Amino acid sequence: AIPERFYTGINDVVTSSSSSDITIAYVGGGVVNIQSDATLRCINVYSVSGSSVYTEQLHGTFATVALPTLPTGVYLLKAVDAQGNVVSHKIIIR
Repeated sequence: AIPERFYTGINDVVTSSSSSDITIAYVGGGVVNIQSDATLRCINVYSVSGSSVYTEQLHGTFATVALPTLPTGVYLLKAVDAQGNVVSHKIIIR
């Protein structure tokens, strides 16, 4: 289960999610930190309808990603490392 903690306000999201190899943490202002034991490959953000709204290729074991301005709604952030480990993180923008 993904730990969830919700905030209210514009561009606030769930605070953190992690698997055994990848950790995702929201740090404020639409910025997300991603850390992995293995080299990170990419981050994808999807709308609840399944449409991809943002994709970024990553390199290294740590990345700071500034998400684009997204309309109000619920999104799924998915991070993948070079070993194929995946962690998903729910984002709520109000």
